[in-house]
Amino acid sequence: MNTLVLDTHKAVNTLVSTGHSQTEAEGIVEVLQGAGLKDDPATRIDLAILKTDLVKIIATLIFAGASIVLAGVAVLLQIYGA
Repeated sequence: MNTLVLDTHKAVNTLVSTGHSQTEAEGIVEVLQGAGLKDDPATRIDLAILKTDLVKIIATLIFAGASIVLAGVAVLLQIYGA
């Protein structure tokens, strides 16, 4: 991945021409430079991989939550008898 090239002079001038102060414009451009923006967007394959990873994480969290509830029920049954 290549870092996005930003014409800082042009960006500052554009921001100033749209109503920002020089200081605000320079600050905004500095933040954009430090954001690590990339010039190649995510592909459909990247998004599919991300989706798969998120589904795995959510399934794990649901399973863990259900396990905790079942353990709590088991403890209550032992305490109060069934």
